[in-house]
Amino acid sequence: MSFITITAVAVVLVGGISFHNARWSVNSVSTHLRREIVLRIQENLESFLEPALQINQANARAVSAGQVDPEDQGALLERFRQQIDLIPSVSSVYFGNTRGGLANSGRESLADERYVIFTEGFRAGPFEKWSIDPRGTLQELVAVVPDFDARTRGWYRDALALDEAVWSDVYVLFTGQDMALAASRPAYDPGGTFVGVFSVDLFLGKIGDFLQSLEIGARGKAFLVDNRGYLVASSLAEETSILRNGEGGYRLRRLDESSSDIIRAAATLFRNEERRFSPSPGLRDERFFVGGRAHFIHAAPLRYRSGPDWFIGVVIPEADFMGRIEQNNRILLLIILGVLFFCAALGVFTARRITGPIKSLTDAAGELASGERAEEIPEDSPLLEIHQLTRSFNEMSRRLAETVAGLKEEVREREQAQEALQHSLDEKEVLLREVHHRVNNNLSVVAGLLNLQASTIKTPQQAVAGFEVSRSRIMTMALVHEELCTSEDLARIGMGPFLNHVAMQVPQFQETRGRITLNIDAGDLSCSVDQAIVCGLVVNELVGNAITYAFPRGESGQVWVTLRERSPGYELAVRDNGVGLPEGGASGDTLGLTLVRMLAEQIRGDFRIEPSPGAHLRLLF
Repeated sequence: MSFITITAVAVVLVGGISFHNARWSVNSVSTHLRREIVLRIQENLESFLEPALQINQANARAVSAGQVDPEDQGALLERFRQQIDLIPSVSSVYFGNTRGGLANSGRESLADERYVIFTEGFRAGPFEKWSIDPRGTLQELVAVVPDFDARTRGWYRDALALDEAVWSDVYVLFTGQDMALAASRPAYDPGGTFVGVFSVDLFLGKIGDFLQSLEIGARGKAFLVDNRGYLVASSLAEETSILRNGEGGYRLRRLDESSSDIIRAAATLFRNEERRFSPSPGLRDERFFVGGRAHFIHAAPLRYRSGPDWFIGVVIPEADFMGRIEQNNRILLLIILGVLFFCAALGVFTARRITGPIKSLTDAAGELASGERAEEIPEDSPLLEIHQLTRSFNEMSRRLAETVAGLKEEVREREQAQEALQHSLDEKEVLLREVHHRVNNNLSVVAGLLNLQASTIKTPQQAVAGFEVSRSRIMTMALVHEELCTSEDLARIGMGPFLNHVAMQVPQFQETRGRITLNIDAGDLSCSVDQAIVCGLVVNELVGNAITYAFPRGESGQVWVTLRERSPGYELAVRDNGVGLPEGGASGDTLGLTLVRMLAEQIRGDFRIEPSPGAHLRLLF
């Protein structure tokens, strides 16, 4: 009976430890998956929110540098319209001045219909909302609201009070079609005097689309909730974050009003333990039960500059990982019981036949079963059967040890191969995301360039010329990717060959070759892909302008393009020995110089026109 008891205890211990290790491994994998999903959501939200801050920063800097007149309501509306064209996720861009006036350009969420809103005389009073065409021309008066004062609005007051970039709470559009979020920033003129507040509204519907695209196990859920407990977005395709308020209007859905019982249970955890809503340096993991089934939740605050104060939650049922393991454990239990019964019967039978002489063999078998190397048993038994059994056991032990050693080596080699394969897959996934990101950015820039060029076309001749200029700009962007194809570094571009190619393919230079000499000097400098695109477009514009306007009587001349490293950053200069800029030409009202200034803002650069006998233009970035 002692043999049976020992065998039974060993089987139970091994089975229990095996099940415990399996559950621990599942919990580890689940935790890693949830954290990876939270990080992906974090990265997506950062890229989604960043344009709003960049637009406000660019507009505030333009006012501070004296490049934009905060009192020119028409110029502000046109600038905002161009910014709306470049970024589809932006709902509207607007500015409120110290007299309560408003200048606003935006789009409707579903039909993408454009509009402008402005107050009369750019001061507090009635404001008018007009629909506009793609060029910004007023079409139809949509609405008139009396007694509007921008200074009374929350976005204005909060930005003025904190004197920094601020985020509003999430709110529902009055049409109920989408939710929005506002980012605001105060603006000051070159003398440091406060002149008003810039603000940008973002549509939030795209966040829900992204959460629904995530693969979160078989039945996992992801959600985004603000610090008030309202559901910003979730991975449920059938659920909207907007509800009717019973008064003909709309309101936000609370987290505990979700159609998912899993998310409602998570809301109970948040409500009962408010610490989970407090930003903390670490991530929070919990195990809770819904309908008797275990679930894992990972909650983390959105760590993005000054806000918004949101939290990310990812919930995965334990059954998504443990279902197959539990089924295998039941089968294993039956096998173990069968093996246990067989071993017990065999032990009783053997114990009746042999007692003492087999003890050493039993001890060695126990060592071998526990994974240890069994000592060789002396083959000196007087019983022929025991003698042969001992010899066979020793031979088996040696071969088993060799087999185990070979299997361990094979397992090690396979694990190394698997790690190498996983590393390769991870690199390709990162590269694919980067390719998608670059293609999306480049297409957005191309669309913005075409829209900007189209706004200047009045005649068929201008259309043909505009097409040629646009083709040159697009070819400049294509040269960046041509350089990337021949470069070992996919993140940076060698600027010497690249700027030389850009300058040589300028249409105006092709028409005057032999009369105009181009001098390109960029040394061995290299820049990021985004910086290279902006530099290429700036060189394309400025070299074309120099060849066209610097030598009006067809005389010979020279154009110099230089790129130098400075502290900090770089200096790109284009100059010529032509007739120089005309009187007032430094104001930059031409399309080319407007485009150059917009491109400089994209990389947070500073475009300058220097006094010189010829034209001398510099971009510092």
